[in-house]
Amino acid sequence: MTETANRGRGTIWFRLLLSILTIAAITWIILAIGVVFFTQARSDFGEITEKSIPEIALASELSEYATRLAVIATEIAAQTREREPEAMREDVEAASQGISGLLETNILSDTKNTAKIIEAKETLSDKLGSFLQVSRDLQAINRSLEHYQVELRWLQIDIQTEVAARIQDLSFNIDSLSSEMVRSQSRTDRVAAAAIIRQETLLREQMQTIGSSTATAITFLLQALYVDTAEKLAQLEDLNFDALENLQGMLAEVPQKADTETLVSSLERLQAFAYDETGVFAGSRDRIELQQQALGDLSTAQAAVADLQAALVELGRERRLAALTFTNQAAERLRIASLLLAVATVICGVICAGILLFYVRNQIVARLHRLAEALIEIAQGNLSTPIPTRGNDEIARMGAATEIFRSSVVELNRTHENLQKEIVERKRAFDQLKQTQRELVQAGKLAALGQMSAGISHELNQPLAAMKHHLHNLRLLLAKGKSEAVEAKVDVVENLAERMSRVIKHLNGIARRSDYAVKDLTLEQALEPVVSLFERRLEESNVALNVSDTAGKLTLRADPVLLEQVLINVIGNSVDAIDMKAAGGGEIRIEAEQTGGDATILIADNGIGLQGQSATQLTDPFVTTKEVGKGLGLGLTISFNIMQDMDGHLELAENDQGGVTVQLRLPCAAQNKVGQLEHSV
Repeated sequence: MTETANRGRGTIWFRLLLSILTIAAITWIILAIGVVFFTQARSDFGEITEKSIPEIALASELSEYATRLAVIATEIAAQTREREPEAMREDVEAASQGISGLLETNILSDTKNTAKIIEAKETLSDKLGSFLQVSRDLQAINRSLEHYQVELRWLQIDIQTEVAARIQDLSFNIDSLSSEMVRSQSRTDRVAAAAIIRQETLLREQMQTIGSSTATAITFLLQALYVDTAEKLAQLEDLNFDALENLQGMLAEVPQKADTETLVSSLERLQAFAYDETGVFAGSRDRIELQQQALGDLSTAQAAVADLQAALVELGRERRLAALTFTNQAAERLRIASLLLAVATVICGVICAGILLFYVRNQIVARLHRLAEALIEIAQGNLSTPIPTRGNDEIARMGAATEIFRSSVVELNRTHENLQKEIVERKRAFDQLKQTQRELVQAGKLAALGQMSAGISHELNQPLAAMKHHLHNLRLLLAKGKSEAVEAKVDVVENLAERMSRVIKHLNGIARRSDYAVKDLTLEQALEPVVSLFERRLEESNVALNVSDTAGKLTLRADPVLLEQVLINVIGNSVDAIDMKAAGGGEIRIEAEQTGGDATILIADNGIGLQGQSATQLTDPFVTTKEVGKGLGLGLTISFNIMQDMDGHLELAENDQGGVTVQLRLPCAAQNKVGQLEHSV
C-alpha cells in the first residue's frame, strides 16, 4: 500500500494537480484583491447611477417638455392654423402635466431652479391656455363677420339692382314726356309736361345719389371687417354713420310709392348690420380687443418659455458638472485599483511561468516531444528508432506502449507483404479468367459460323457460279472480238468479286479477336448482315423474319460485331426451336421500343419454348433445350456476358404462342436521349 501511495505521488497527475492548485491559490488571491477594488468601484458608480444620472435624465426630460411648449408657442405665433386650438390646448396640458409629474419625483435637490421651473411652467400654461381660449372666441367672431361680409355683398347687389331699375324707369318717363311736349300744340300741356320732367329729373338724381351713398356705406362696413386698430374702426364708424344719415334724409324726400318699399327695407337692413349689438362694428371691436389680448398672452408665454429653458439649461449644466466631478473621482480610484491589480497579476504570471518552465516544460512537454518524434519516425517507416521509456509515470508507460506498437507495426508489415503477394497471385488468376472468357466468346463466334456454314456456302457459291458463267461468256466474246461487250462482262465479274470480298471481310470481322469499339448504330444496320447470313437457312426452314418499322430506325450504342454475334445466337436459337417443333415453318418477330435512356429489343418466335427449363438456368453454361450434338449450351451464356459488358441485359420469357421472347436492353444513342428530353420538356 505504501508503494502504491508513493507511486501515486510520483505520477504526472499528482504533480500537475499540485501545480494547478498552487496557480489556483495565487489566482484566488488576485481575484480577492480585484473583488475588493471593484466593489468600491461599483459603490462609486452605483451612486452615480442612483443620483447623478437620474438628475441628468430628469433635466433632459424637462428640456424635452419645454421644447414641446416652445414649439406650440411658435406654432401659435406663426398662426399657421394647421391644427385646431383644442388639439394645441391638449398638447399644452400634456406638457404641463409631464413637467409637474417630473418635479414631483423629488429627484432634483436644487430647490432654487426647481422653483423657477415651476413658476415659468405655470405662467406658460396659463398664458397658452388663455391664448387658445381667445383663439376660439376669435374664430367664432371671424365666422360671424364672414357671414356679414356675404350678406353685405348680396345686399349691395339688391340695392344697386333696385336703384338701377328705378333710374331706368325715370329715364324712360323723361324721354316719353319730352317727346309728347315736342308734339303738343298746347302751351298749357307743354308747361305741365315740363314741370313733370323737372320733377322726374330731380327724383332720378336723388336715386343716383342714394345708389352711390349706399355703395359708400357698404364699402365702409366691408373695410370695418378687416381693420386692425380701434382708431381706424372709429373713423370708419363715423363715416358710415354720416353716410347712413344722408341716406335717411334723401330717402325721406323721395315720394313714398309701392316700388320704393323694397329699397326702404334694404336700407333698414343695412343700418341693422352696422349698429346692432352683434353687428359689424360691435363684432370688429370685439375682434380687435381679442387680438390685442391674444398678442399679450402670446408675448407673456414666449417670455415664460425663455425663462423655463434658461432654468433648465442652468439645471442641466449644474447636474452635469456634479456628475463629472464625482465620475472623475471614481475613475481615479479605479485607476489606482487597476494599477495594483496589474502588479499583482504580473507577480502571479511570473510564478505561474516559473512552474510551467521548470516543471511542465522539462518534465512533461520535453519528454512528450521526444516520444512524438519517435512516433513520427515510426510512421515514416523507420522502425529501428529507440523509444524513451525512462521513469515510472504515465509518459514512461506511454513509451512502453509505443514500443509494443512498433513491434506490432513490424509484424503488420510482414503481413502486408504476404497480402501483396496474394493480391498479385489473385490478379494473375483474374487475368487468366478474363483470357478464358475471351477465348470462350471467340469459340462461340466460331461455333456460330459453323452453324451458318450452309448460308455462308450459298453466299460464296452463288457469286462463284455467276462468275464462272460470265467468264465463259467473256471467252466467247473475246474469240468473236466484241470488245465493248467484254468490258461490260468484266464489270459484272468485278462486282461479283467485290460481293464475295465483302462476305469474307464480314466473316473475318466476326471471327477476329478485338477490343470493344462502342459506337452509335441503328438496329437495321446491325440486322442487315445477320439476315444476309440466315437468308438461305430461313428459306429452307420456311421461317418468316418480320422486323417492325420502328425497330429498324431505333439508334443504339453498342459494339457492332458483338451485337451482331448476340443477334446471330438469338436468331439461330429461334430457328432451331422452330425446326424442333416440326410444324413446317414459323415466324420470328423483331420489335423495339425506347424506355427512358434505354432501348429494348424484343425477339419473339413460335418454337418449342423453354421446355420446362428456368429462364435463368438457360443462361448458365452447357444448359440447352436442343438435342444432343446440335448445341453445346454456350450461345446464350456468351450472349448474356456480351450484353453485360456493353452495359446491357438479356432476359428470356415464354410468350403467348408457346415460343420464347428474348429481351435485349441496351443504352440509347445520344441523339435519342436528347430527343426524348426535348419531347418531355
